[in-house]
Amino acid sequence: MFFYNHTVDHILCSHFLEHVFPIEMESILHEFYRVLKPRATMHVIVPDLQAQAEQYLIKNRNGEPLAADWFMNETMLGRESTSFKYRFLELLGAFGLQHKWMYDHSSIKKKLQDIGFEILAKNQTPSKLYRLNDGSVHVVACKQEVDPL
Repeated sequence: MFFYNHTVDHILCSHFLEHVFPIEMESILHEFYRVLKPRATMHVIVPDLQAQAEQYLIKNRNGEPLAADWFMNETMLGRESTSFKYRFLELLGAFGLQHKWMYDHSSIKKKLQDIGFEILAKNQTPSKLYRLNDGSVHVVACKQEVDPL
């Protein structure tokens, strides 16, 4: 689907960016920026790497021998399953379920700012209640009035 420049009022991007490599994420954010109207908003939701890392450290300090296994499964950075279905999908090139990169609040904000988005302090977007209080990072940004050079 193609959208013309400056035609979209709001984008909700929930639990998607972590499933693509950083270079692809940058291209996707540039595309979002292109299609948004000036002062239009974007709501980005990603898993919270910092919270998951802190939970891992607590588990590790408490002597849980499988803390690392928990972290790999929780972050979806690895895959423990060897099921036929998963192996078949893997053979076909379906790797979308696994996370390619993880973000915390600071890193996703920086990525958005590098594209030219202005970070908003308050979420007053149409998606403000989506996945509210689910433990994910929520960042709200808007396109600037004038495109940065």
